[in-house]
Amino acid sequence: MQCQVAILCLQDDVFTHLYTLVVRSDNTYEVKIDNKKVESGTLEEDWEFLAPKKIKDPEAKKPDDWDDVEKIDDPEDSKPEDWDQPEHIPDPDAKKPDDWDDEMDGEWEPPMIDNPDYKVGGKIVLAISWLDHLLLQRKFASGS
Repeated sequence: MQCQVAILCLQDDVFTHLYTLVVRSDNTYEVKIDNKKVESGTLEEDWEFLAPKKIKDPEAKKPDDWDDVEKIDDPEDSKPEDWDQPEHIPDPDAKKPDDWDDEMDGEWEPPMIDNPDYKVGGKIVLAISWLDHLLLQRKFASGS
């Protein structure tokens, strides 16, 4: 069993100190030094009680011809003809207010709305990366 959280002993002096570990029935814990809480958490998240279900495959290795470039342009990709639509367009239903004065208020422009024909995105990019292969440990393989 190993703790994944660093519990520091900050009292570096010649005095005696009281160290307390409180373990609760809801699987939480609290570490106190001289009755002051210095660490707390859940046992399952902060302590390794069980071996991991998956481990790195020691025999797995990246192929020799593997290209480490993570993203490449798709050579078959092309934009549709109607692709270059603006994201926002003037509201076609908007009307100039009756009390609008061009000399005082400037030239009236209708409010902008989201363009329903706007397409988000760009070129399709293929993304592939090498991941370490994981093996299911034997004791977890049968689900026990």
